[in-house]
Amino acid sequence: NRLQAGTKATTLGGMSLVLGVGVLEPAWIWKSLIIIIFIAYSNPISSHALARANYRRGHYPYIKSEDKEKMDAYQEVVPHKKEEKEDKA
Repeated sequence: NRLQAGTKATTLGGMSLVLGVGVLEPAWIWKSLIIIIFIAYSNPISSHALARANYRRGHYPYIKSEDKEKMDAYQEVVPHKKEEKEDKA
């Protein structure tokens, strides 16, 4: 999916940068490894949290016209803001 591709690029880019620092400065190798582990865990989690918040705010992923059943499945899981406003009125 598209979210995974974006997360993979930032995760591997950040890890490569930190690994380069560790190679250039051998005293930093252990610190670099700890930072790499932190990046490996935090980037995918934060990306998922941002995407979920964005979806709940009403910014839905692009879905091809033949995949409307998938969109209906999303609507069952997460209530939409427009529907909530209509229910209150």
